Amino acid sequence: MITIQLSAIPNQSFSIRLDDHFYDITIKSTNGCMSVTIARDNIVILSNQRAVAGFPIIPYHYLESGNFIFLTQNDDLPDYTQFGITQSFVFISQSELDTFRGKSTTT
Repeated sequence: MITIQLSAIPNQSFSIRLDDHFYDITIKSTNGCMSVTIARDNIVILSNQRAVAGFPIIPYHYLESGNFIFLTQNDDLPDYTQFGITQSFVFISQSELDTFRGKSTTT
C-alpha cells in the first residue's frame, strides 16, 4: 500500500507511476462531495466517479491493475480540507488486492 500525498485544495490533477503503469488522476470538489477521474496508460478507466471512504475507487475488478482508496476518520466522506490531516489517499497494488481477496498470484 502506498500513500499518495494530496494537497488540501478543492481541485487537483497529478500524474504518478505505480506498478509499471502511468496514472493521470484528477480529484475535484463537486457539489459537496469529491469526484475522481483516473486514466491509466492514457486510457480513461473512470470519469467523475463519486469518492466514498473505505471502498475501491475503481468499481470493477476487470478494470483493476491495482486500485485506490480514500481512508478517512469515522468513514467520513472525503473532504479536501482534511487531506493530509484526517484523510489519506492510498494505492493498493494488484498483488495486495489478490492476497486480500484470497486469490493466488502464481499459477
